[in-house]
Amino acid sequence: MEKEYDDPIAYFQKRVEHLKAEKAARQAPIRFTFYDSDRLCIGDDLRKNFGYAALSQIYHELGLHTFLTNRQRHSKEQYDANTIMKMLVYSRLLFPASKKSSYDDREHFFEKTDYSLDDVYLCLSFLHKHKENLQVWLNDRIKENYGRDTWYRIQAEIPQVSKNNPGLLCFRQKDKKAGR
Repeated sequence: MEKEYDDPIAYFQKRVEHLKAEKAARQAPIRFTFYDSDRLCIGDDLRKNFGYAALSQIYHELGLHTFLTNRQRHSKEQYDANTIMKMLVYSRLLFPASKKSSYDDREHFFEKTDYSLDDVYLCLSFLHKHKENLQVWLNDRIKENYGRDTWYRIQAEIPQVSKNNPGLLCFRQKDKKAGR
């Protein structure tokens, strides 16, 4: 070291001080300045939702983005089915409402919003076209990621109208041996 530096101890002491100063600058509080003249305009909706970050994690763990991107690669649709699906999923879970209302409130998320309401409805047809493959995909990813056999649970119960109360919908277990 003495061959590289005239005074290695002094050099490294100076280097440590420099690194400490850099670290202190990175950890310094961030200050915002607001002026009394700064005002939000009435009607501006600048709120964004951070709460969907956990839902986004699950969405990506399930690989929905991969499924939709791969399916759309072979179609002529001009909209992004993945972006629309994310909006529909997050909106339905966080702010249950109609598809049009979800579309109107799409700005609440940090996602692309460059699609029309017509694109949303066209995307529903696209999703319907791939619904069986999507269900299988989701079941496989749920089993892989979370270790549950949810497909059986979904398929194992058959809805039927109650004999005692015709307005009541009941579920009965499928007979595994009879296959019904």
